[in-house]
Amino acid sequence: RSSLRMLAARSCCCRYWSHRHHETLRKSNVLRAQSLLRQLKWTGQQATTIPNANAPPSTSVTAIQSRFQNRFQSRFQFQQQWFTTATPFVKTWMTMKNRLVVSTPLGSFQSRQWEEAKQLLAALRTHPQISSLPNRVELQWQILDRLHGEMTATKYNTNSHCLPFHILRGVLLSWRDSVFSISSGEKHNRHTSANNNTLTVLHKVERYMNDALFEPSPMPYNLILHVLAKVEDPQQAPFRGQEIVKSMLERSHFNPNNTFHHPDNVTIYGLAELWARSGLPESPQRVEELLQQLQGWRDETKDSKRFPITSNILCAVMEAHGKASDPTVAYQRIQELVQQLKALRPQDDAQDSTHYNRACHALVTCRHDQGLEAARTILDEMCRAVLEGGGCNNTSRRIKPTQHTFSIFIAAYGRAGRLREAQALLDYMGQMAEEAGDSSLIP
Repeated sequence: RSSLRMLAARSCCCRYWSHRHHETLRKSNVLRAQSLLRQLKWTGQQATTIPNANAPPSTSVTAIQSRFQNRFQSRFQFQQQWFTTATPFVKTWMTMKNRLVVSTPLGSFQSRQWEEAKQLLAALRTHPQISSLPNRVELQWQILDRLHGEMTATKYNTNSHCLPFHILRGVLLSWRDSVFSISSGEKHNRHTSANNNTLTVLHKVERYMNDALFEPSPMPYNLILHVLAKVEDPQQAPFRGQEIVKSMLERSHFNPNNTFHHPDNVTIYGLAELWARSGLPESPQRVEELLQQLQGWRDETKDSKRFPITSNILCAVMEAHGKASDPTVAYQRIQELVQQLKALRPQDDAQDSTHYNRACHALVTCRHDQGLEAARTILDEMCRAVLEGGGCNNTSRRIKPTQHTFSIFIAAYGRAGRLREAQALLDYMGQMAEEAGDSSLIP
């Protein structure tokens, strides 16, 4: 198959030079040749060069060949160098991968091959030598696809080869880390694949769970919602998230007692976060509906562990109102939510200064005249709790102000033109650092 693709690519290049005066035909052939060459596996030999579709006809053959040779070399240099310097231990694992994915005929897996696949998936996630493998996320998806194909081809008893859920969780976490590194522009991760697409991953996971390769769980959907919040367009992400949650509800037949498919509190928080980040006019109404829905599920199931009202969800509702509601409505609603946040402090061990920072930010951005003063009241309470508690008790450590807390107010005072108050707050930071013995507060 690779040889046929190489011949087709060369044929397209020949047609390019014979029809270079036809601009449309030239671009079509070049783009098709590029697509075919991308499908070829890199084996270490010099890549066949093809002309640039956007290059002018007057560009010399040598310049075009040099440009494409550099392009292919930069794309595969990291991977080729890694395979050259790979240790025998790593090469042994890669040989195992090739045997599992390529060499062994479909439908012939025995218990030994299933165990080898599990070991390889775990090594690709955690082993220090193998976790640096280029395209390791792609390899993990290949192994899962092979296991899924093996199960469907042989029609195994669904209980005999249902994989532990932590394996799928590890692959999804690797995918999440890869997507985040791509979005941050890390050099060796800029070449994305179809498997990095959130919709592709969602369909894969649903197929695995439908065919009982893994036990169904809300966790994959929650993680995909988290990725959407980081990498998707904020204006489009909540609508994609809404479709995911709708699919979960349909799979559970809208029964909140269905722990395998029904959304949980993490799902609701993920979707609320998408709406809060969007700043769309309808986002306050949407997050309020989500909060009411979560409360309804908790009352119906009497399960406060699966459907708790957490500090994160309250903060997402505050941020949605701060960005998109009428200033008076936003100010009043955020004040109510701040009181609920304080009431949750004894029950929510995860509550810390981050939640109060988000509450302060929502107040200073809601455009109400008293918003900044109300936020300053929260800051004073946080400072007082630390100073009166001596910085020793658990509560004061969790809700103590940080550099980020003070930066919210200094920026707000600057936008309001209240520079003296900004400077006074900056001086207070240094004073508080000395009294509380906390060097992290030194400006």
